[in-house]
Amino acid sequence: MARSKVLLFAVASALGVAFLPFVLPTGPTTGDYATELLAGGRIVFAAGAIFIGGLFTSMTPCVWPLIPITVGVFGARQADSRGRAVLLTTAYVVGMGVTFAALGVVAAFAGRAFGTALGNPYVAFSLGVFMLALAASMFGAFELALPTGMATRLNSVGGGA
Repeated sequence: MARSKVLLFAVASALGVAFLPFVLPTGPTTGDYATELLAGGRIVFAAGAIFIGGLFTSMTPCVWPLIPITVGVFGARQADSRGRAVLLTTAYVVGMGVTFAALGVVAAFAGRAFGTALGNPYVAFSLGVFMLALAASMFGAFELALPTGMATRLNSVGGGA
């Protein structure tokens, strides 16, 4: 029974992600739903709309390679208490949120310069080559490893390699 619920949720999510671009406006606008809610003082509803958008974003295929990495980070730990697991997960999520919020603020302050730089064919090509190199690493072409001293120190803190 639980497997059919997961399958139903996966299909509904896939359909939601597939049809979401047809429902939402294309490109950045100042008149989107969350902006209107924030301007109207409905912060809780705006946060909910942004949260739902984030959930749909987390179901895109570019996130899938991170699933085994995340499971590996938390699965490498010994069975701890539920409170410790929640604390570790919260630290992971908050760290990701702070990192991406800071990057978003930098991009917002950069204004058009950021978009113009990313629109440059040389920058786009360089990023593409970088992503291909990372993909080649995931397929075993070469191995990216931490320096030995740092890996030893991290292994002494906890977890596994």
